[in-house]
Amino acid sequence: GTGYHLNQVSRQFGFTYRYDCLFGMESFFDQSFATPFVRHPVLQNLRGLDFATSCSLEVGRSAGRGVIVSTGLKNSMADYHANNYYPQAVDHAAMRYGAFAQLWSVRQGRGRVLAFTDSTIFSSFSTFEPGKIELFTGMIEWLDRQDRIGNPRPLLQLPRAPKPVAH
Repeated sequence: GTGYHLNQVSRQFGFTYRYDCLFGMESFFDQSFATPFVRHPVLQNLRGLDFATSCSLEVGRSAGRGVIVSTGLKNSMADYHANNYYPQAVDHAAMRYGAFAQLWSVRQGRGRVLAFTDSTIFSSFSTFEPGKIELFTGMIEWLDRQDRIGNPRPLLQLPRAPKPVAH
């Protein structure tokens, strides 16, 4: 029931957790994330990360920003008849392919919210694998800040006045 309760909270911010599992295109249960050149402040010290089968986020019309949006993935809905909820590792017609949001940031008032989709990598048996500590501390540092002027993104997206045409 964790997803149900998380979605009760996350709907207030315009996104929900999907009841799916994400996989790499070449093999199941392997997904590596390489940080892009231009990245969110949460990822400032992260060089790369191996996911341990995450779900994805349905971001809809959320005013947030994708911190980790991975491409080249496929998904399969969770299997609640299996004891670990993982679906069988086979390709099938109902799978979606493409880009999926796995870490989403939202600003609310002068506060901040992060939604992350892979709780397994913060468990004790994988905490010290490469990238895990850098991601966790980056998340905590970003959440521990407060915007002095609120969310600056709407100001940066205002349409510019047209340039005068020289005659």
